[in-house]
This record gives sequence, structure tokens and C-alpha cells, in this order.
Amino acid sequence: MTKPATLGQTVADALRDALRAGAIGVGERLVELALTQRYQVSQAAVRDALHQLEREGWVLYEARRGVRVRKFTPDAAHEVFALMAEIESLALIWAAKEQSRRILLDSLALPLEAARRAHDAGAWPERRAALLTFHATIAALSARPQTPVLLSVLHNQATLLLTDFELYGTPDAHRDAQMTGYEHVYGVLRFGGADEAQAALRARIHDDGTPIVRWLAGR
Repeated sequence: MTKPATLGQTVADALRDALRAGAIGVGERLVELALTQRYQVSQAAVRDALHQLEREGWVLYEARRGVRVRKFTPDAAHEVFALMAEIESLALIWAAKEQSRRILLDSLALPLEAARRAHDAGAWPERRAALLTFHATIAALSARPQTPVLLSVLHNQATLLLTDFELYGTPDAHRDAQMTGYEHVYGVLRFGGADEAQAALRARIHDDGTPIVRWLAGR
């Protein structure tokens, strides 16, 4: 039987939704008192929610300054995508060993098709969410206990970067190539070998990060 969500979990869910949508931006301060008033809960519930978000990589506690949404230098952004590329490409190899090709392809087809529909409709938040589901699916299918946990933090931080870039950067020049790139990864996985798919996924993740790092460097 599923336990009912605590107030802290409910607040954390609401804050995650706001972060994914860009309603709360990178570097923004999260004030406990303001959040208690917004969500009509106790400070203890808000504090519990913020600690959850800290463990998940969304926010940082700063001495004498409180809690802020994580902000990234160009080097920090490069690190997120570089680590994600290496760990997730390894997860793909494990997934290919643990799952049948049909299960792997069918599981990844769902978020990829959702991303394509959102892309064609210009629904960028939905496209972003679908592509991140694509990544999370690879982590889950790896059947390794630590891999989804480690990747979850990187995926959350990548979400902050991708959202910030799409709202305030120059994403238009990269969107078509990005979508085609994910379909290429799927095609390699379908018709090629696991090693080829691993290399394609690693390259795709690096290519996702490159324009963001350049944009941050030019701000």
C-alpha cells in the first residue's frame, strides 16, 4: 500500500514542477517564509522539501544566504554533460545486456515519439520533458541500483540548464539538429551494435551541452 505524500513531499513536487517549467529560475533565492505562505504549510514542511531538492541536485544551501536554485558556470555546465555522457553511455551498455532489444527499443520509442510530437507542435517544455524521460529510461533499464540515483541528479541539473537555455538563450538554431540526433541514436540502437549506440549517445549528450556552455561563456 502506497504511503500518502507528506506535506514536505507535496511542496517538493510543486517546486520541481516550477523548476522544470522555468517559473523558478537558476540562481533564484527560495525563502522559507515566503514558501510557507505560498503553499500554506509549516516551515518544517518547507524545510523538508528544500532538503529533498538539495539531495536531488536542484538547489544549494549557502552559508548566511539561505537556499538558491543551483546556478552554473560554463565549466560546471560542461561537467554536468560530460559526466552524464559517460555514465549514461555505460548505462546503455548495461541495459543492452540486461534487456532484450525489443524491450529496449519499445521502452525508448515512447518518449522519443512524444518528443517528436512536441517538437513538431512547438511545445518546448513537453519536448524537454520527453527527452529527459528518454534519458531516465536508459538509467532505469540498466538494472543497476546506483546508476539511476547518480543519473537522476545529473538529469535534474541538465533540466535546469536546458530550461534556462530555452527561455533565455538561443535554442532555435539547435532544436532541429537535436531532435534528429536523438532519432539517430535510436536508429543506431535499432540497426547497429551496442558499442555504436553507446558512442552515438555519448556524442549526443555532449552536443546537447555544447551550445549551453558557449552561451553561458558569452553572458
